Amino acid sequence: MVADRQGGSPVMRQIPLGLKLRESATFENFVSGGNAELVSVLSGDDQTHQGMIYIWGGASTGRSHLLQAVCHRDRGANATAFYLPMTQSADLDPAVLNGLASFDEVCIDDVDCVVGQSAWEQALFGLCNEIRECGRRLIVTARLPAPDIPWRLADLRSRLSWGVTYHLQALDDQGKYEALVRRALNRGLELPEDVGRFLLTRCGRDLGGLFVLLDELDNSSLVFKRRLTIPFVKECLALANVGPEQTKAPDPGPKDQG
Repeated sequence: MVADRQGGSPVMRQIPLGLKLRESATFENFVSGGNAELVSVLSGDDQTHQGMIYIWGGASTGRSHLLQAVCHRDRGANATAFYLPMTQSADLDPAVLNGLASFDEVCIDDVDCVVGQSAWEQALFGLCNEIRECGRRLIVTARLPAPDIPWRLADLRSRLSWGVTYHLQALDDQGKYEALVRRALNRGLELPEDVGRFLLTRCGRDLGGLFVLLDELDNSSLVFKRRLTIPFVKECLALANVGPEQTKAPDPGPKDQG
């Protein structure tokens, strides 16, 4: 979704994505961990870096969350922002980038999804130039540093390296636990500490997967009217060593109500 302003009032125009910003993707809900400087720059507390900001990091490090948080912040600050996830580029024409320099901030997510696609690379190159000429801010994310991506257009690699580059660090286990707690609070769910620690140690440490799991556990707790406890989580995940009973639905009884 794109925010534009005409005559001082916001006009929302839909690009052909059916795209919405996640309401929970705000700076308040982001656990910064070792990324405090980057969060400060993006949130507006540190105005040192304007122009180009390039962010790279692995899966589930929060790249999309941060870009959408920028858009939420701009909306509240009477500014304009454009968010475009390049994971959906197959449904778009590169011409969607034309004229984006009129926005205060442009956020291009997963830019490496269009590597090797000449039309997109040319359009991105032009956008970088326009943003620089207009004095706006362009924020780009990818899985790798710009010099390590095999762009066909060498000039694009150069443009993406114009500004400041940040490596988005993955959270440690404490940070992931804090992120789970915030996710639970946003859903109105009480996540006991022992359950949160259990999920981290027994269910993998990929934060995106843990969020999906937490959402599923929340739904199960509503269906069976059970609090989140380790025994209940084990039943839901079929982790308890109870032979054939592993395939049974969790007991809806009151044993976890006390």
